Amino acid sequence: MPDQKETYRSYIHRMSTGEGDPGSQIAGMIAAQMLMAEAPPGAEVDEARILELQDKLIRQTSFLKMMQDPETPELAARGDGTGLVLKLADKENERRQELNIYARTPEQAPADAGFLKNVLSSLEDRSHGKSPLQLEQNSRRFYDMVKELDAARMACEQGAALDALQVRKLIHVCQRYIDGKEKIPGGEQERAAYQQAMCTLKQFMPEEEFSRYCRSINRAQKAKSPAHSRYADPGAFEAGRLSGDVRTAKEILWDARRELSRGIKLTDCATVAAVQELSKGNPNALIGKEELEKTKQKLMSPGSAFRKTMSDRTALRHFASLASKGKVMEMGRSMVTAAREHSVRTAQWHMNRSSEALVKGNLSGKAAVDHLANVLSAREIAVSASAQSQITNKAFQQKAETLKNDPSFADLASRYLKEPAFQTRINHSLQENNSAMDLEKAYEETKNPVKTPEEALNSH
Repeated sequence: MPDQKETYRSYIHRMSTGEGDPGSQIAGMIAAQMLMAEAPPGAEVDEARILELQDKLIRQTSFLKMMQDPETPELAARGDGTGLVLKLADKENERRQELNIYARTPEQAPADAGFLKNVLSSLEDRSHGKSPLQLEQNSRRFYDMVKELDAARMACEQGAALDALQVRKLIHVCQRYIDGKEKIPGGEQERAAYQQAMCTLKQFMPEEEFSRYCRSINRAQKAKSPAHSRYADPGAFEAGRLSGDVRTAKEILWDARRELSRGIKLTDCATVAAVQELSKGNPNALIGKEELEKTKQKLMSPGSAFRKTMSDRTALRHFASLASKGKVMEMGRSMVTAAREHSVRTAQWHMNRSSEALVKGNLSGKAAVDHLANVLSAREIAVSASAQSQITNKAFQQKAETLKNDPSFADLASRYLKEPAFQTRINHSLQENNSAMDLEKAYEETKNPVKTPEEALNSH
């Protein structure tokens, strides 16, 4: 008696009751169910085609998702090939819906084309030594990334929106390049095109996914603080970094250190101080080119606390010593601190001079008003002291004149002149602590008088 041929249905039944790898068995059942739909009733199973289709199914993301569904083993145990095919179709639909968040629109294509063109151009930039293209000439991962960047650029330049799979592939090659062969988020060492790759991820990844990736880098690099050199801040990878319009504090300081190694100059010192002022010591803080230049000009303007500090030979020798050792961050902190202290000392001198005049008494009404304005304006400068503060006599005079035009100050001065008890209290506080805190408090109360309960009720 000849061997009975095996049909697709009997093959599905055999897979459902057999032993072995569940994934291979379920993939085989799905493959048989699909092929059975194409074959005539009772057709003999084509195992070669089943194995070919089975191999493709096992590698699909939707199949892997299906295998995680608790209903899948139950369908397989019942030999429900149709149910498994439908389950796989559901998972494929879910996968496609998840991918939709990556798809770009036709309206985004021109901007994406410009962005990708800037990324590729920056890979050849030699303005700070060798370009990433030169440094990564032996890296397969780098060239895989460049290939996908260029393909995406060409598609966008032709007006085609990148579909979800194209974007996912671009994201994959960028992460693969960043993480390196060790597959460590951020890489064992920062790659030459790290900035370009991270900017690309920032451009095309969903915001929350990019934030998670940055957090994974920070964990892997043990970067707990933004001050850490390997800290990945999601907000630090703006497109402006590709053109140089926006740079991190450490990138600017790196260039400044190179310039300072050739000799100390005011403009380079101002760059370092400006970075300290703008970054607050965070090496990963983003600083715009215009913002940096504006701050430098304020620092270098005649009469600024920074300019006055830089004319101190002892301080200058200290700054030059730090520069010669390449300690530019410490140099920036030191310059800004010294300039602030200079500003505070100058403001305190103006406060003391006018406070003494008020305490001694025997002043004309106008002189008393002038000194009150000097004390308050000098205190304001002292409290808000910075390296950019103007600390010339003219600057203090101008601030005092502006203050005298304030109606609230006029009320305060009038009270000081007309109420002996108030004048005595203010003079006593000026003599006691030299901080003018009570005078400032009285000024604030004049500007914002405390309302009675009835007044507060009527104001609503």
